[in-house]
Amino acid sequence: MRLREAYGLGPANALTAMKSGVRHFDATLGGVDGGLCAEDVLFLAERLEVPSPVDRAALVTAAGDLETVWGAALPGRTYRVASRHPAVKDDPYAPDR
Repeated sequence: MRLREAYGLGPANALTAMKSGVRHFDATLGGVDGGLCAEDVLFLAERLEVPSPVDRAALVTAAGDLETVWGAALPGRTYRVASRHPAVKDDPYAPDR
């Protein structure tokens, strides 16, 4: 499913889709190009205990690197919180395991 981040409703639309059984999303690193941010979708999936083969820690690192190269803040939300920590496993929003 391809979701856009128009009007800040991308995560809400992803939540509705996940609760309806959708498990494949077209997302972009850091939310560039107006697409739904991959790290935000994975954060949501983790909170809902929806399994994913994607390594969110690697995406968070890549988004931070892209932001450095880009020279401006990316539209994504969760990577900024997670990237402030030495390791994403210390992410304060990570689900309890």
